[in-house]
Amino acid sequence: PPAGEDDGMVTVLNNTFDGDDIGSWPTGQAGGLAANITDGRYTVELNDANQYAYIYPDEAVDLADAVIAAEVQPEGNGLAGLMARFSENGDQRSMYVCWINNEGKAGCSKDINNTWSVILQPQVSPAIKPDAYNILVLAVEGNTLIFAVNDTEIGRITDDALSSGAWGVYVENFDSAFRAHYDEIAVLSGN
Repeated sequence: PPAGEDDGMVTVLNNTFDGDDIGSWPTGQAGGLAANITDGRYTVELNDANQYAYIYPDEAVDLADAVIAAEVQPEGNGLAGLMARFSENGDQRSMYVCWINNEGKAGCSKDINNTWSVILQPQVSPAIKPDAYNILVLAVEGNTLIFAVNDTEIGRITDDALSSGAWGVYVENFDSAFRAHYDEIAVLSGN
């Protein structure tokens, strides 16, 4: 992560998924979604077409200004990314998500009360390594979102729609099954 306790940020979680270092990341299977810890990594699998999943641990809820960083490897045709400021009110969900795919593309969207809009147009970046682990960082301070892949800033976005919520991972597929592997997930918070 680009921040640390020396600059006012406090480590909320830092999970390697080795041994007992799994935090409270949910595992199990429901419908076409499976989330498991296998071979020292957190794997989210979508088995039905046109699914998406947002998953967060208990430690990373109700945070405003924070940073989430992870090693992320997409496997197949889909989006593997990070999520910030997720909230749910009844059946209305809101969140920021930034993602990569195996076509070397990255982008960001927001979901406000189940209405999605693109906030960073999908773009090809030479920083993305298809079919390999990439280090993703999503930082939000005030109304500024910064998304970076492998130490390269992909986008800086100004948006004030969401002020706090849960931080975690985001996975989406299209017409086929898709897996996203996560390792070394850390969340640091300034609030």
